[in-house]
Amino acid sequence: MASYHLAVKPVSRGGGRSVVAAAAYRSGEELENPRDGLVHDYTRRHGVEHSEIIGFDGTRQELWGSTELIETRKNARLAVEVEASLPRELSPDERKALALGFAQELAAEYRAPVDVSIHNHRLKDGTEHPHAHILIGCRTVEDGQLKDRVVPMDGPEQVERWRERWAEVQNLALEQAGHEQRVDHRSLEVQHAAALERIEQAREAEQAPEQVAQLQSEADALDRTPLQHLSRGAWNAERDGIQTYRGDINREIANDNEERRRLLDQVRELKLAQDIERFAQLAREKIEQAAEIARDAWGAAKDRLQELSPFQRWKQQQVEQGQDVDKAGPEQAPDDPEQTPFQRWKQQQAEQARANEQDANLSPLQKLERWREQQAEQTREPGPQIEGPGRGDDGPELELD
Repeated sequence: MASYHLAVKPVSRGGGRSVVAAAAYRSGEELENPRDGLVHDYTRRHGVEHSEIIGFDGTRQELWGSTELIETRKNARLAVEVEASLPRELSPDERKALALGFAQELAAEYRAPVDVSIHNHRLKDGTEHPHAHILIGCRTVEDGQLKDRVVPMDGPEQVERWRERWAEVQNLALEQAGHEQRVDHRSLEVQHAAALERIEQAREAEQAPEQVAQLQSEADALDRTPLQHLSRGAWNAERDGIQTYRGDINREIANDNEERRRLLDQVRELKLAQDIERFAQLAREKIEQAAEIARDAWGAAKDRLQELSPFQRWKQQQVEQGQDVDKAGPEQAPDDPEQTPFQRWKQQQAEQARANEQDANLSPLQKLERWREQQAEQTREPGPQIEGPGRGDDGPELELD
């Protein structure tokens, strides 16, 4: 799992430190401090994967030797060191590109020289510990020479900005390498509070209990005590299998965190069961509400249908079935007692015209019989007297054989 670490600390003569010694140790080289003549030889140390200077064309000896000479105050700040962990998930070349890219951003921002050294130590169990040491000079470089002092670089706001940027470039490198792991520069307390807020938002949005449980699991993973930072000597001793005081404290913290995680898992399972029951009850209530709304709508529709005339009900049914009522023939409508005599007569005339078309092959006697039936029907329901084609007052013209 990718872990995050970035610490910023000054390299100050007031603290008894030498930037030449720091650079020699981190690069695994032999450097001489021209101020006091001491030679710092770390050529036999192991674990240095890469070292490189950015923003200065000279050698490491020239850069930090000049720094020691140009800074004359006994408490002068000689450099600022950024110590950052590198993701184990990345290959050595990917880690190198990540560290150098971040160092180039710092060199461009402050126009200062930057010395990068990448280390990778292995514990006895084979676990890698890749990290980068970045020394930033406190003077700008102009024409290959150290010039003006750089503004202080280790203020709280500046450090927080660096920490956030380091998390961004790490996550980008992990994404480009195809890894799902991500890092977060914020403290565990801040991350845990943000996770709890996401849980509340999910519950307010009535998300599924399984989704809420997943968010709760992520929040529980952040509800732990952070481990204490090991000094260089303590880390080396632990690497060699020698237990130290701070190492014992970290082991106790790890055991406590594991026990807390186990208890939180049990609590989360209980909450999940409760949330599932609450979610099911809410679903039942919504189904009942929908059924009640449907019953009310059906009752209102029935009441409205009872208020309509037969023809209006038929017309509404035709519309609901998707038929065009305006193009529907009169034969499609049922008898409507509310029709006027003229409307009924008009409907009868249309029916008679269709009957004449259908019975064109009737014999003359059959045609006469049909005409008499029609005349009798018209006598019962008088309407406008309209002479149709082929008719006289005495009935249809018949051709008798």
